[in-house]
Amino acid sequence: MGPKKVVVLSGYETVKDALVNYSEEFGERAHVPIFEKIFEGKGIVFSHGENWKIIRRFSLTTLRNFGMGKRPIEERIVEECQYLIQVFESHQGKPFDISTIMNASVTNIIVSILLGKRFDYQDPQFLRLLHLISENLRLAGSPGITEKDKPYDYFSNDNLVALVNNLFAAGTETTSSTLCWGILLMMKYPEIQKKVHNEITKVVAPAQPQTEHQTQMPYTDAVIHEIQRFSNILPMSVSRETTTDVIFKNYYIPKGTETIILLTSVLQDQTQWEKPYTFNPQHFLNKEGKFVKRDAFLPFSAGKMTLHLWDSVGKTKEL
Repeated sequence: MGPKKVVVLSGYETVKDALVNYSEEFGERAHVPIFEKIFEGKGIVFSHGENWKIIRRFSLTTLRNFGMGKRPIEERIVEECQYLIQVFESHQGKPFDISTIMNASVTNIIVSILLGKRFDYQDPQFLRLLHLISENLRLAGSPGITEKDKPYDYFSNDNLVALVNNLFAAGTETTSSTLCWGILLMMKYPEIQKKVHNEITKVVAPAQPQTEHQTQMPYTDAVIHEIQRFSNILPMSVSRETTTDVIFKNYYIPKGTETIILLTSVLQDQTQWEKPYTFNPQHFLNKEGKFVKRDAFLPFSAGKMTLHLWDSVGKTKEL
């Protein structure tokens, strides 16, 4: 990739082996020049070594204290859904672009946690912020820029601002994209949409959806998982780097080698999925119609570098 040799790990068995059994050897974040230039090793997504460990531990503790993965965050999601439904209903069945409003709705969840407030969907500052996040993600693949090594305080304002920036981006774009894919797929497969609708109506209506309803709705749960698998919105995880010389799958990989985890190859592995290129909720259901967890379901990677916090569609992120 450019002037650098990069190792790409492909397929479920290889990826699982690297992330679980060789987690220490593949446990460093890669030094990607553009991210080094932008973040200067601050925050959590593109930080390294001791700073990454300390900030990760701080993030887990703080977000859990704020209610992530517990009842308070569930209540905020339900509340935000009401605002979103109002916007949908205001169009009175006429066509409209859902991408911006969906992004704003999801963003308000993480905003309420990080900033202690929600924004109106038409707030100019809010819309500007959403636009900048989208542009940053679009431009993230730019070519090399010089790296810097610079000492810093773990809990300096700059480091904490970078952390909020990382959590803000991680908690918005992937989730809103997943939801947009979900709506698109329900439009494309109305027979699946009908089954989901019937199950939700039977279990939830007229109440609001709660976490405890999940086990009572195996088909809906399977559809949500299949949406994430099929939409494949994160084709590869954030690049890693080997912390030491390692022999892996009979290959010698030197210390400091950038490593790409090809998540696409896991979500579409023909040895793990019956119909990898087809939208098929049966991937997550057994013969009795009960939900089945699949080990090859890794939409956001796995292992020690994954920040195990439930997002608003119920999955963990690699931070």
